[in-house]
Amino acid sequence: MLFELTAEQADMFAACTKAGSSDSARPILTGLQVEWEVEQQPWKEASDDGPEIAPTTLLKLTLAATDSYMLATRTFELTEGYALEDDDDPKKGGSYLVEGKALVTAIASARKATARTVPDEMRNIVFAFDNDGLQVTDRQATVSQTVRYIEGTYPNWRQLIPEPGADADLGNTAAFNPAYVKKLFDSIAPKATAVNGTNIPVRMEVHGALKPAIFVHSKQDTNSEWRGLLMPVRV
Repeated sequence: MLFELTAEQADMFAACTKAGSSDSARPILTGLQVEWEVEQQPWKEASDDGPEIAPTTLLKLTLAATDSYMLATRTFELTEGYALEDDDDPKKGGSYLVEGKALVTAIASARKATARTVPDEMRNIVFAFDNDGLQVTDRQATVSQTVRYIEGTYPNWRQLIPEPGADADLGNTAAFNPAYVKKLFDSIAPKATAVNGTNIPVRMEVHGALKPAIFVHSKQDTNSEWRGLLMPVRV
């Protein structure tokens, strides 16, 4: 599978790893889980809410990183700039677990290679998964680095996150370790928090004083949504 992200989307991709673990004794948690599936978006009739939308096939990417105390996820919906290999089953999708630190380094190298010489609209980063690992390359193929896969099964993180609004206790309060809050929010990506100088708020749902809180941050111009989960502390 191959796909292409804008420079801003690539920064979001890298930032998600910050919620992962740095403990080499737990190698699986130092990685970034990358899951993909192909979705068919049906035709939508024009209405007061918007124009007609033609049927669309899109690639949905979901990233997940956790250190067992917090969890960050990021989704992308791509309608172009991707390609599937012959052995990729669009009905089943797939997943890869890649080395977190190596991924950040590879993206930074690709971004740096084009930062001064290429117009903004051409600073895209290409990600290609093959048998050897994840190949990260700038669009002009100036630099290319291979990020290795991590052997093992990633935790079933989806079972930890309730649906938005489900059992939310808006009248409750919870306390959090400020260092963990900063680490979690760093995984959004610095430039992803504002559009045209206007900050985009992060929505929080409290599900109990000792239950994980859910944070949601959407940025429509990148077709991306970030979600974070953080365990409260006893006070």
